Amino acid sequence: MPDNKADFFDSKIVQESLSEIQEMQMEILLFASYAEYAPISEHRSHIETLTTLLEKQKNMYYRMALSKDPGARAMMSEVEEHFRDNGYTVTPGAAFDVFDRVKTDILTGLEELEKEIEDEDEGPGKFLF
Repeated sequence: MPDNKADFFDSKIVQESLSEIQEMQMEILLFASYAEYAPISEHRSHIETLTTLLEKQKNMYYRMALSKDPGARAMMSEVEEHFRDNGYTVTPGAAFDVFDRVKTDILTGLEELEKEIEDEDEGPGKFLF
């Protein structure tokens, strides 16, 4: 892992990790464009993608926390600001627990979605013919 001040983003591992994160973010944005019409199976797959992405982002945040690179520290601040913008309380330089709270919120959202679908399946007008 890079120790020097300015070589964090030069690391091949960091570059590959950031590339994977970016690809997953694009996949999530694409899903958002049609999520309203997607079947529950795609929503479940989307939730898996979100939780995997979150783990990759948490890992990257941890790497940045260990680095002295000013760019890595700046990116940490951006991540923390993003969490704050979305209503999470963040301790600067120590947002590790926020990743876990976000994951809990994502999984709660899936449970709510499945409950909603279950309720619709049992609602009036089903199986009339």
